[in-house]
Amino acid sequence: MLTQYLPPEILRIIFGHTNKHDLAALCLVSRDIYRVGSELLYESIALDLFEDAFTVTSWTITNGDPRFHSLCQTLLEGPRFALLVKKLHVLFYLRKFTQGALPPLDEVSSQLRMLASVIRKCVNLRDVYIAHEYALEDSAIQDLNESLLSLLHLQRLRVAVKDTRYQWLVGRTRHIAGQTDVGVSLLQGALELPYMKSLDLTLQEGPQSLLRSLSFPINNNIIQLSLSESCFNPNHLTKILAAVPRIEELRLLFFLCVEVGNDSPGSCLDSEDLGHALENSCFTLVSLKIEVDFDLNSTQALRTRTGEEAGYALSRKLGSLRSYTRLRSLELSPEVLLGWNERSAPELSDVLPESLESLHFRHDLSHRGSPWNDFAPLCNRLGNYLGDSEAIMPKELILSHFMGEDRVGMVDFIKSKCLDRNIHLYITKDRSGSLLDGLWLVIHSHTKPYIP
Repeated sequence: MLTQYLPPEILRIIFGHTNKHDLAALCLVSRDIYRVGSELLYESIALDLFEDAFTVTSWTITNGDPRFHSLCQTLLEGPRFALLVKKLHVLFYLRKFTQGALPPLDEVSSQLRMLASVIRKCVNLRDVYIAHEYALEDSAIQDLNESLLSLLHLQRLRVAVKDTRYQWLVGRTRHIAGQTDVGVSLLQGALELPYMKSLDLTLQEGPQSLLRSLSFPINNNIIQLSLSESCFNPNHLTKILAAVPRIEELRLLFFLCVEVGNDSPGSCLDSEDLGHALENSCFTLVSLKIEVDFDLNSTQALRTRTGEEAGYALSRKLGSLRSYTRLRSLELSPEVLLGWNERSAPELSDVLPESLESLHFRHDLSHRGSPWNDFAPLCNRLGNYLGDSEAIMPKELILSHFMGEDRVGMVDFIKSKCLDRNIHLYITKDRSGSLLDGLWLVIHSHTKPYIP
């Protein structure tokens, strides 16, 4: 057979162009192909248990997903296959609407325990992504976390803890951010893993949080850190960043629960405190992304008061980033950088570093309390910035989700400024999911619109 004259390296390249189904069929052709093909087949495993919620049937609710049980049985009973796995992605939570029932939480908790057993067998794992609900049994989540921290060769870890998106329709209890610790002990343990390079965790601080007393070990290998669905006092970020002195990419997604009467650590984001915490990494950061999200009641509450006056939500401003000499990419909402008061907001040239190559303003706070809710004030600030002949300009400018009556005219104004400075301008969709009216023709002649 021809394959016996081809080295395994060449076969791996050839088989790398096939999908999983074709590769599984190829493994049945001969022993030589099986030996190489099975390595590729089990090297990377991805399983989304609720990829299509409409396929959730009464059988899967009662007996569990057959794909998951088949995968676990294969890896638990076949040690050779478990040793081949280097990448494992498993999603346990619902991301789409369904009119049917979901598997009971005890069944999902049982699946999580089984997955923990599988992970302990896959000792060569390098990349793991697990997503699950908050409402699962604490013992199952702890078992999963312990299995993850046993992976000494792990380089990339992502654990996302989420609410079922349509929990009010499927009988789930809504999780209130800030009521309990989430991800704190996992963060501490992950920092101790010797080969960890990229870490993405859900981190939330409860009323009696361990986050206040824990000391984190220093990890010089981590260059990427992402804290998603975050709900914690930004002062704690100081010691977290001190534990990753070589951090280059930082993504912070704050999820604030600012209902009236809620004084939990995650009910307010003080941008100035956040800025002080980030100063630990001002000489190493290359990319910084800050997102701010609210639950429904939070947005309702914010419409009655501004963040600074209310003592919750978003207060003060980030401060100058001029000392961030390596920063190339910056993505955040203008409220975080410039604050709530348009009159006292600094000029962009006074706060943005000269090293910046990509500036992305996102409109996270779409409510009436923000002066940047209209497109015009931000465009005026951008106009001043782009008109500063002495300032070093970024290569691209991205504006997301902004609205306003004169938005097309304002974008035309910004576009002309960008053309003068040879800056690529990108406009993304608004929150309704449709491209901003009229903007396609305005910018299409210059560059393609950027859709994240």
